Amino acid sequence: MPRVGAQFCRLQCILPHQHAVFTLHARLRSGSARSLAPKPTAPARKHPTPDNTTMQRKIRPKIDSARKASLVLNSLRKSVQSPDVKTNVQSPTRSPVFDPLNSPIQDEEPAGSGSIKQSEKGQVEEPETIEISEKELAIQMRIAERRRKVLWPGIWTLFALAGTYGTLAYLDVKNGIPSSDGSHLPERAQLPQTWYLTPTVIREGIVAGWRELDSLTIGIVVASVAIHLLKRSPLPIWEKLIHVTGEAKWTAFTYPLLNSNWTHLALNMAALVWLLPGVVHYFDGDLFHTSAFLVSVPLITSYLTHFAYRFNMTQALVLNVGASGAIFAAFGVYCIAYAKEKLWVPTLFVLRLDAREWGLMFVLYQAYNMMQASKSGNRPAFLVHLISFALGMAYAHFNLKHHLWIPLVSEISSTQKSSNETEK
Repeated sequence: MPRVGAQFCRLQCILPHQHAVFTLHARLRSGSARSLAPKPTAPARKHPTPDNTTMQRKIRPKIDSARKASLVLNSLRKSVQSPDVKTNVQSPTRSPVFDPLNSPIQDEEPAGSGSIKQSEKGQVEEPETIEISEKELAIQMRIAERRRKVLWPGIWTLFALAGTYGTLAYLDVKNGIPSSDGSHLPERAQLPQTWYLTPTVIREGIVAGWRELDSLTIGIVVASVAIHLLKRSPLPIWEKLIHVTGEAKWTAFTYPLLNSNWTHLALNMAALVWLLPGVVHYFDGDLFHTSAFLVSVPLITSYLTHFAYRFNMTQALVLNVGASGAIFAAFGVYCIAYAKEKLWVPTLFVLRLDAREWGLMFVLYQAYNMMQASKSGNRPAFLVHLISFALGMAYAHFNLKHHLWIPLVSEISSTQKSSNETEK
């Protein structure tokens, strides 16, 4: 139902209050903070009785979503050779969140930080004890250093883009080059172009969306659901597919297929089903071309995120999950290819506007949120959304379908024919 409406969701957000992306602050403490704090002295008492006797005990902090996301970092890579020594940390006061790159102190208590508790009868209990692995701190320090580098990640991104387009163009040739003008495709259904939603628009939009549904969209939905089910697997498979800027680069291929929860999955897949069939039609029904475009966007945005850290636009340690970047890139293509088609966004009731008008409102909304977000907040999410949308618009505006993909496929096809003739 590409012309009926769209509901988008964020690629990145802060845990535990939002669901789409895990954002984690590097909870590094100074040397004095890692040392054991003296235990508070309990008030003197003559003869303890069962009523006022307090047993000393260690309170194991609950592992919330942010702490759980932090533990994921330990399983991402095992290349750190530092000794795996654990240090008990007892914090009698609120512990500041410290970023290794001179980040400002946040007025926020880290997950599981210790605090002094006092019983009703005046007995002071032992503060909560947490364990911080030196290896985990080393991993976070290494990520904070690598995410500011731009040369080697840029070279890797160029090779990844070239390999993606080259491989999918070769598969396109092997499976037969489709028509470059889309003449083999049926015409798209034309819905009533009213500015408000009517039962006729709803009915015809559902029928048109069902007819235009393509195998690529269905495959992405099925793969996303299957990968989401891996969260319940006892093996650490799902966690290893999360992308962290400054860590493993290959996860830029995998994280768009992840979703933080079922609501996130449903919203992403609904938006994808709404927009992607129209984009596939614009790409002349070429599923390999559409796949190359969708894969290339997360690769580019993952690299450009390094600049956000290098210029101190953000200081949060962000774990990337979700297909929002690819979805907004498809939305950018849609706004150019079908600029004057009416779209309905479910959050705005019955209002239907042109696709280009929704695109303008989207840019203003994302830019405003990015300016309002703090450096320790959600800036990378809004930045990725804007860049993805701009990449989609540029791809359609400069007609890279005819200036990039078709020449590439033609070159591979001619090379293939020449090699076949030589063999004969």
